[in-house]
Amino acid sequence: MRAVHEFAGRSPFLRKCSDKGLPHLQSGVVKRIDAAGCHALEQACVALPAEMRESVYAACIDILGASGLLSDQDRILANRLRVLLKMEPVLAQQIETVLLLKNRF
Repeated sequence: MRAVHEFAGRSPFLRKCSDKGLPHLQSGVVKRIDAAGCHALEQACVALPAEMRESVYAACIDILGASGLLSDQDRILANRLRVLLKMEPVLAQQIETVLLLKNRF
């Protein structure tokens, strides 16, 4: 959870949200996930503008790899995200390598 808070602190958008804005934002996300069910991740990835895909992938890897390592389950999710976001495998691996190294130190 600490990694999520640290990420939120680095996000210009999330820093601008008021104390009331964040719960509202979270509520909206939860409602969308509830409505989409098991297809929520796919729908979110499809709706994402192409120019944001690499940044979103990097943010996800930063959170998943907060300990400096990716568990087997984390790797499965990262690979699913890579495919859904239509990321080139080499670029995805470079992002993972850099962020995991960053999170180790």
